[in-house]
Amino acid sequence: MNGSMDGSMDGSMDGSMGGSMDCSKGCVGVFESLVYELLSASPRPVMTVLEPDRVELTFASGARALLLRHAPGEAPRLVEIARAAMKSGVTEVVLVGGPEGARRLLKKALPLFTANAVTRYHLPEGGPLWRSRRPWLPQPVGCLLRRGLQPAPDEARWSALMHEVARAQRTLRLEAMEFTQAMASRTPVATMALAVLIVAMFALEVALGGSQYTPALVRLGALVPTLVPREPWRLLSSAFLHAGLLHLVLNLYVLVVLGGALEKLLGTWRFLALFSLAVFGGGMASLLAGTASVTVGASGGLWGLFIAHVVLVYWPRGLLPGALLPGARRSAFSALAVNLANSMRPEISLSSHLGGGLVGALLMASGLLLRGLPKLGESAPGAEPKRDRKPVWLRPLAIGSSALLAASLVTGLALGGGLGLRAAPRLVAVSVGETGIIVQLPADLGGGPVVEESREGAILRVLTRGSLLRDAAVYQVQAYDFTSPIAPEAMAGEREALRAADANAADGLVPVRPPSARPVGGHDALLTTLAPPHDRRLTIERARYLTPTRLVTVEVTYWQDRIDSRGSAERTLASLIDTHSLPGQAERAADLTRAGTRFAALSEQRK
Repeated sequence: MNGSMDGSMDGSMDGSMGGSMDCSKGCVGVFESLVYELLSASPRPVMTVLEPDRVELTFASGARALLLRHAPGEAPRLVEIARAAMKSGVTEVVLVGGPEGARRLLKKALPLFTANAVTRYHLPEGGPLWRSRRPWLPQPVGCLLRRGLQPAPDEARWSALMHEVARAQRTLRLEAMEFTQAMASRTPVATMALAVLIVAMFALEVALGGSQYTPALVRLGALVPTLVPREPWRLLSSAFLHAGLLHLVLNLYVLVVLGGALEKLLGTWRFLALFSLAVFGGGMASLLAGTASVTVGASGGLWGLFIAHVVLVYWPRGLLPGALLPGARRSAFSALAVNLANSMRPEISLSSHLGGGLVGALLMASGLLLRGLPKLGESAPGAEPKRDRKPVWLRPLAIGSSALLAASLVTGLALGGGLGLRAAPRLVAVSVGETGIIVQLPADLGGGPVVEESREGAILRVLTRGSLLRDAAVYQVQAYDFTSPIAPEAMAGEREALRAADANAADGLVPVRPPSARPVGGHDALLTTLAPPHDRRLTIERARYLTPTRLVTVEVTYWQDRIDSRGSAERTLASLIDTHSLPGQAERAADLTRAGTRFAALSEQRK
């Protein structure tokens, strides 16, 4: 065919291409010539369906083409064949022969939804070549038609090509059979072990408060950049944790399906080395990016497996049968696009994905993990398959990397203190600096010294215990001592101003419950429930009282789903002893420092 592909398009995206294909000498020759040149092209199609009036070709790139010979009275059958092919993923459909009106068959055959964008061609008798659309990427049939067809082959050349194609098809079938049998005979033991460990850790997360409960995740080994310098095992242990059931199910699916297939193909030692090193690469990338305060999930390791799979299907090096490559490449390309788009979501650690993927790409592209693997076709038909000749360094690498992975999990469980989240808190008496205030707080909360700050007309002292990363709640006790006492007649107005400030959230917090006043632990307390505007998963309870010489505030910030933390501010205030404000409290404070009292007892006292 001579001419260009720059023909005009009509309003329905149909059009004609300049030049013409002369079928006056018989479209039988055109059909055979088209088939002959496609089968002779390099690279040759890897799968072929040859029938007198229907030829379907699958290329290594993943492109698929359907060639149909027009036959009078066969229109319904041709429409069904073309529609089924387009639904199954064919990218090009060519109808050879018939009048120009026969192209209506291709329009009628187009389904409402197709697996791929389909380009349809019609080579009518004595008319110009028609094309439905201009493809985005080069396609085998389109490229051939753009170059022009050679004369139809003679019978000898056609017969020789058919014998060559049949021989190639037999080779592909034998490769596919050998590959299928080998894969079916292997069990992915490492994949199954990893899946069991991940499910067990998820069950532990739920038992400790929930799979999205930050303190449980952190104590079990989540990746927290600020903690990694002194707790480096978090780079690996975070891979066994998942935030939410959907996160778990999606990662387990990828691990079992993709990981299981790769382990069967590469062997257990290679698989363990690949996964463990990819987890480390993902953890390091997430640490260096520093974009997330808490990161969990096996996605770094899974992206290492995924990108290794992509490299392998595009560069199989004799390990995959040619018959499987087109479908594998199509699915790998689409899966890569979907996963990249998913990785852009704000709650997803893109850096972890890319870090693990980079490790997988380097290990697979370099060929390090493929050394010694027997290739398809190396063994004679019926002979015993060749054995895997593992390099001497492979087993130590796999054992060492997987041992580090397992050790990180055990270390996180042993040193993280996760099981302490289920235990009832042991309370101790804590002194708030020189304020004369002693309060009961959970013993296992970390924190720094009392912070003192001088302000105009007052001195503020603040004691903070706990961290929202590791603990169910953070406790803060504030003592605001006035240099000049409030006059008795002004106390009512000051209390009302304090209530108004809490009701209107003057400090930027969002009110959840309006302030209420009632006696707590011998004080006329004001109780308020608030929430931070930036994170509605948190609740802040505030309990405070005002005396002529000081304002004392107890704030407890806790995760919203922690029912056992509700009322903590009021209970803490009930345990508070202020030796400066109430007479007779010094003796009680001395007793309290000698022997701790639990919250339950203090709650009864305030009643």
